[in-house]
Amino acid sequence: LYYANWSDNHTLYLAAPDGATPKRLTDGPVQQLSFSRDRIVFVRNRQIYTMPRSGGIALQVNEDEAENVVAWGDWIYYANGSDGFKPYRTRLDGTGRMKISNDETLFLVVSGEWIFYSNLSDGEKLYRVMIDGTNRNKIGDDRVGYLNFDQRHIYYTNTSQQNTLFRILPDGSGRNKVMDG
Repeated sequence: LYYANWSDNHTLYLAAPDGATPKRLTDGPVQQLSFSRDRIVFVRNRQIYTMPRSGGIALQVNEDEAENVVAWGDWIYYANGSDGFKPYRTRLDGTGRMKISNDETLFLVVSGEWIFYSNLSDGEKLYRVMIDGTNRNKIGDDRVGYLNFDQRHIYYTNTSQQNTLFRILPDGSGRNKVMDG
């Protein structure tokens, strides 16, 4: 179990699944915790860092101001605050940095070869783009807040309907309300 301990300045800890034997992994705060293979990916002061899962030296990935950080495979995807919150990707070591789209991104999630995101440039509508920046298209007209996926559906909160939870298939079909509120 990895967690940011709010009682200890949001420092990263590792513990057994029952919370036993906690071990402090960082000396400073962490936010937006994600994992890629044997690396932990996190944000500190809007900068992306990686470190081994067992602890060790945290390495800064690049100088971009990062939000909505998601590690997937060998890549880190994020909204780049240094460039109007456009979606970017970079490798764990900081190489291969690439802007994926010119859309201002609010929330994003990665699933396979696709990035799904709420496009602030188009009223927070749901968009998708391939991880290489191709095949960008709108797949939903709802105002999208938080996003997640479960291997089949994209789940999102519809901010124009009091954050009602919806799900949709990755191609934009099969939109269903899951629950109110």
